[in-house]
Amino acid sequence: MNYSGIDSFTELGNRRLMQTRFDQFAGDGTEFAIILIDIDGFIYFNDRYGHAEGDEKLKLIAKLICQNLPDGIDVFRAGGEEFIIIINNLKMAEVVLLAMQICKAVNQKFSHLPPLERFFSMSDLSYVKVNFPLTVSTPR
Repeated sequence: MNYSGIDSFTELGNRRLMQTRFDQFAGDGTEFAIILIDIDGFIYFNDRYGHAEGDEKLKLIAKLICQNLPDGIDVFRAGGEEFIIIINNLKMAEVVLLAMQICKAVNQKFSHLPPLERFFSMSDLSYVKVNFPLTVSTPR
């Protein structure tokens, strides 16, 4: 694989390679599925613990994603805290099960972290407190 297609931070495919792979599948009519993984509350994690700690969590999540996929499936870092998985040759039920497995693995790994509290001020001077755990959402 050409290193221009690698995200140097996570060692996953980057956006350029993702677009190339997408164009290949779409262009030849191959049936494929895409799983988008976005880390919930990641911006608040960085605010609380710092970007260096956030960077380590991103690397760990990238590894967890790869460990929970069969060989030969393409994983890309789309940017920031977003990951894309492009899968062909699987039934949709299998894709959903893979997505759920990834969510479970990530959520279990970070379940010990307390939710991050954020306060949002409203125009009427009231505020709301929201808790953001470091998780990925289960597909619905």
